[in-house]
Amino acid sequence: MTTGTDWTFLDPLQNQDLTAPNPNNGNNPFLSVTNQNFWTNLWSGSTTCNFTTRIGLSNAMGPASGPHGAVHVAASLNGPNGIPDFHHATGSTWFYIWHAFVDDAWNKWECTCNFPPNWPQIVGPDVCMRDRDSDLGIPMINSLDVGYEPFNVTANTPLWVSEDIWVRNVDDGIYNSGINFSTTNPGMQEHQDPEYNIAGIPNWVYVRVRNRGCTASAATGNELKVYWAKATTALSWDDHWDNTLTCSGSGASMGNIIPSSPLTIPSIPPGGHIIMKFPWVVPDPQQYTNCALSWNNAEFWHFCLLARIETSPVAPFGMATAETTILYDNVKNNNNIVWRNLSVVDLAPGIAQEEPCSNKMLAGAIVGVGNPGTTTENFDINFQLPESNNEVPVTDEAEVNIFLDPLTWTKWANGGFQSQNVVIKSVPCRYITVTGNPARINNLQFDAYERGTIYVSFNMLSAEVTPTREFYYDVVQTRTSDGATIGGEQYRIVKHDRVRFFADAGNDQIITLNETTTLTAVDIGEDAIYNWYNSAGTLIGSGQTIQVSPQTTTEYKLEVIARSDGYTAYDYITITVTPYEIISLVPNPASDNVNIGYNASGASSAYLQLMMPYGYTSPPYVLNTELNEIAINLSEYTSGLYFVILVCDEQQVDVKLLSVEVE
Repeated sequence: MTTGTDWTFLDPLQNQDLTAPNPNNGNNPFLSVTNQNFWTNLWSGSTTCNFTTRIGLSNAMGPASGPHGAVHVAASLNGPNGIPDFHHATGSTWFYIWHAFVDDAWNKWECTCNFPPNWPQIVGPDVCMRDRDSDLGIPMINSLDVGYEPFNVTANTPLWVSEDIWVRNVDDGIYNSGINFSTTNPGMQEHQDPEYNIAGIPNWVYVRVRNRGCTASAATGNELKVYWAKATTALSWDDHWDNTLTCSGSGASMGNIIPSSPLTIPSIPPGGHIIMKFPWVVPDPQQYTNCALSWNNAEFWHFCLLARIETSPVAPFGMATAETTILYDNVKNNNNIVWRNLSVVDLAPGIAQEEPCSNKMLAGAIVGVGNPGTTTENFDINFQLPESNNEVPVTDEAEVNIFLDPLTWTKWANGGFQSQNVVIKSVPCRYITVTGNPARINNLQFDAYERGTIYVSFNMLSAEVTPTREFYYDVVQTRTSDGATIGGEQYRIVKHDRVRFFADAGNDQIITLNETTTLTAVDIGEDAIYNWYNSAGTLIGSGQTIQVSPQTTTEYKLEVIARSDGYTAYDYITITVTPYEIISLVPNPASDNVNIGYNASGASSAYLQLMMPYGYTSPPYVLNTELNEIAINLSEYTSGLYFVILVCDEQQVDVKLLSVEVE
């Protein structure tokens, strides 16, 4: 257990050198905005209970918008095109000190002023947890959580991504807080997927409990309970979490309370937090094989975590709003509940697994979908980039491939295969690919408590990779009738350094009608799958070489998938089919005459020419396109090798080699 501080009633002007240098302009930029009296008056005036003070302290961002905006503007660095941009203020070393000062003044205002219903005064302690931890003390931005009840978020905002609850495979979740495990969230405790250990060695679950109140919380009477469930976009309270649901076949629990909880929350000072930890023996994933996609290794169906603070032993257990079966609403309405539904897709060698129907290597994870309620309803499954996707989108570097189990596919088919930005790649394999953002499959009707599973795979495109190491992607389930969010799953995709490879299907070819030719892929130098597709996108064969006999000109696609991590590359080859050909040269070698069999049927004009390399070229022998043979006298030719060239409609379509041996 460890403690920390989110904020304190401390005047940052004390013991500060206000003339300290700043990399922007060589001096403290906040003195260039105004003077020390401005900040002193701000601190003493933060108890002025009016709307203007609230706006200035909390969320206003413009140059003339008050203290909060002044901090951003004064510390702003150059943004795109060299233009100063207050969003880039975090590049200033002074920014954090002075922004913390304004944050403290804001907390002082909250503990003093009362503006219900949106900004009620905080009275006494308030133990809580954050649904979204990217809070900079700006309560007016909907995606940030500062503990208001309800959390006034926009539709479909993921509330299953709390960073106040995380898992470590060994007991190091408190001590790694200062290490940059994440490229996008440096200094955060990094969540790992829970790992089963046959010897019963536990994983560790950590929960950060905060006191956003203005006085210390009680040392007794507040309990923290932690639960697990199989990852699902349709989780309900509380049958997914109390051992009610089991896996068909094995009888394994689909969710339960972690046995080491509850724990009593000790006293937390105002503005402070405490990290509590729970050992957890992860269930054997093989118990869930019958509940997931049948071809899949159930190891890739991860777990969801839920933490609840109960401040009373009787219902509603201290919740601001009594809980219902709709978990999303419970989390939104109560700052005593947090939820983490995150699958980490670590693209390390060995991560990929083979899907036998499509012959693809997949790198991703399973998530459950379905109906958490008691009546039949229709749902949409949405596949989308996160709302604040500031980095390179994963869809710029990867294919998002989705496989549906038989039940989910049937539900989608019964609803008319309604969709947006997806393409069906294979009906037998129940396999679709995302083509845009957002993507969705619509109108899936599930009976009460009926559930299926899907597998979401991220196949990085070797030719498109950038230095970006980490990506996020969301699967969100909504109700078709009103768009209400039911739940979701977030995927965190972690990329590693690897040697890039490229697919090479060889040079384009020209063949004649009914001719068979060989397609050959260049070896990429590592264990891989080579798939070939026709112009309709149908898989026609696998292996480095295949033979084809197209009847018309056809473009073929080569797909190369690395077996280790699912990285993928593509190339294309065109086989041009001509209906005209030289059928035979009899005799060959020839001395006096040669009979040339040909097919020029349907051509408007045709002729043959004999050409010696770097030498004689004969006049054209005009062909009757309704015939199929011509005799040519060779008595005037000299001995040697000649190309016999067939030209139809002024295009060279075939060449054969003739040996002339004049006696």
